[in-house]
Amino acid sequence: MTRMMMFMSLALALTAANAQDSESHWKNTVDSDKTDLSMAISNMESVAHDYRKASQNRSHAARVSLNLAEKAFNNARDDAQKDKQNAMADFNNALDDLQTSSATGNWRDAEKDARQKSAKVDKVYRQEKEDAMQRLKVHRAHESKKISESYDQARHAANKLLRDKNNLKRAMRHNGRSEREYEAMVEKLEQHAERLRDYAEDNRDRASDAVEHVFEHAQDHLNDREQQVHDRSIDERERAIEEAVSSLRRQQAAQASPVASALNLYAKTADADSKSHKKEQDAQYAVDSDKSRLSSSMQHLDRAVSSLRRSANKTHVQAVAVNIAKGAFDEAAKNAMAEKEHAVKDFNKYLEDLKSASPTSKWSHALKTVREQARYLDKLDHKENADARKRLRRKHHLQNKEVKKSYHSAHRASHDMLRDKDHLESAMRRAGAKESEYEGQEMTNEALGERYEDQSSDLNDDAHDATDEIYEKAHDNLDALQHANRKQQHDASRYRHEQIHDAEMTLKYAREGKTYTKKASLRGDADDDDSENQLQNIQEQMEKLSKGIPGIQQELIASPLDFSSLCLLAVASFLVSGLLISFYARRTRPSAVARGPPLLG
Repeated sequence: MTRMMMFMSLALALTAANAQDSESHWKNTVDSDKTDLSMAISNMESVAHDYRKASQNRSHAARVSLNLAEKAFNNARDDAQKDKQNAMADFNNALDDLQTSSATGNWRDAEKDARQKSAKVDKVYRQEKEDAMQRLKVHRAHESKKISESYDQARHAANKLLRDKNNLKRAMRHNGRSEREYEAMVEKLEQHAERLRDYAEDNRDRASDAVEHVFEHAQDHLNDREQQVHDRSIDERERAIEEAVSSLRRQQAAQASPVASALNLYAKTADADSKSHKKEQDAQYAVDSDKSRLSSSMQHLDRAVSSLRRSANKTHVQAVAVNIAKGAFDEAAKNAMAEKEHAVKDFNKYLEDLKSASPTSKWSHALKTVREQARYLDKLDHKENADARKRLRRKHHLQNKEVKKSYHSAHRASHDMLRDKDHLESAMRRAGAKESEYEGQEMTNEALGERYEDQSSDLNDDAHDATDEIYEKAHDNLDALQHANRKQQHDASRYRHEQIHDAEMTLKYAREGKTYTKKASLRGDADDDDSENQLQNIQEQMEKLSKGIPGIQQELIASPLDFSSLCLLAVASFLVSGLLISFYARRTRPSAVARGPPLLG
């Protein structure tokens, strides 16, 4: 008997040690997860750091973009050097044949051959440009891939922490820790992981935008550089062909009769003038079209930025941020409502099946089913919270995308105008316009294009600053809303698990012929009602505050807040600091805040 008691004591000691080891193991695992997540965030911040830094300073961004463009240009030029030399050698040979042709012979064939060889040189230049653009594209894709991989690393680390905290929670519960202790641990770890995961996503978006900004300007630089080299090469070859052809025509005219020579020269001159004027008209049309697009794009960009500026001023920014956060919060709740209602009905059914089971029957399957359904409801709460944050990030992304679209349109139009004004100057010069005329128009168009290019960059910067300020406050509002809502979610989850526990204990006692009696109701209905009344009271106070009624802040601070209303304490702290938050209540919803400007939705 004594030996049996010793074995039983030893078994109990080993069980306790295993439980302690399990809790210690999962605590160490969670600590390791937190370290991995911190390292992943640090690594992500270092990725594309140079591009983010460059995007914050226009002159720095221009230098980085120019260096990227020059690198791609030089590498493509070096690779195409041999092909260009061969193509130019063929063209020069054909040009020599044309220049040495007899004016009375069939020099038209020599002219045709020279132009064909010139077209082959053009093809090599186009291939060189495509190669340079492809190199730049590959470089951009490589940088974007590094951003994506670093974000995936941070996201996986955050998800692992969220998984392992559940294992730690179970170990702490099995080890006899108080519910308050492990629930507080869970909430703290959830907030930590979700906050860093959201930060990682925001960091990824900012890094991607910076890379896009720098490489788009690099693409513009590269396109301009390649186009200038190509245009200069075309002009040189075209001029050489035209000089050779003009020389042959003069020789041919000198050998013809005076009357025929004069008529032939007049006809050719008229034809050349007609072609020159047609090119001038086409170039003028291109510049006018660029001006029209530029004006329209600048007006659209200015309207968008003006709306953001009004929303971001001190008078409106708080209300706009509240409206955006509440919109994301309510949309997520509405989206989850049907699924959660269906899941609650299933839970109640499974719980009733467990309660109505016979104590002597095998009710373990019913117990497992209702426990899985309770865990599923917990997952739906997490899914709803994540969906709200995702919706807010999507709103932010769409806002930036709208501004970026307007900026790109204006930037492209100004860039096209700065390119086409050179074509117009060349066409006017060939058409015989005065130097003062075509140079004056070129300077006017250049000044207009550069002014609008600078203005569009300034407006784009202002828009991003305003958007970031608005959505930073919106994220703060959403955090406070979810902090208050998470308390209600945890209370509901705890009550579901208590119902399962009571049903299980009732069946176990009944199987032994005993009656299970709960020591006390753990639901805390009175506290629930008191919490809801306080929440509704704060909502009314906040509405008064938004209407400018004085003394409400002091009234709110004086409101009694006990430990069971921790979420309301968080609300008060945000309100005192001037952060207006419109709360969402599951049972009692306040009236919607007035909508902000249409662009912010």
